[in-house]
Amino acid sequence: SITSLHLKKTLQTHEGLSILVSALRHLTLLNQLDLSLNFIGAEGMRILAPTLQHLTSLTFLNLSDNQIGDEGMKDLAAAFPYLNSLASLSLNGNKIGDEGMRMLSGGFNHLTSLTHLT
Repeated sequence: SITSLHLKKTLQTHEGLSILVSALRHLTLLNQLDLSLNFIGAEGMRILAPTLQHLTSLTFLNLSDNQIGDEGMKDLAAAFPYLNSLASLSLNGNKIGDEGMRMLSGGFNHLTSLTHLT
């Protein structure tokens, strides 16, 4: 079973993201996921976030440079209660404003294994 998936700068459309999401649901032992530089946006985060709830073994998640903004952060934060093993979260370059920061900081009580945040 796949434990590490690095798809930096590879997704071209939200359709491609939807196809990936349908496969991710079956990778329950996945512990590293890098989707940086894919410009997922808030719409893409609405597609991705529900699947993150199934990836309970995830320890590393890189969503840098995806322009998820505050709306996308809201969807991502909804997955935090399921990501108990997450130790590293990268959110650089996502244009997260005050509301998004509130969502992020509100999720810290669920991210009990988090040691690295960028």
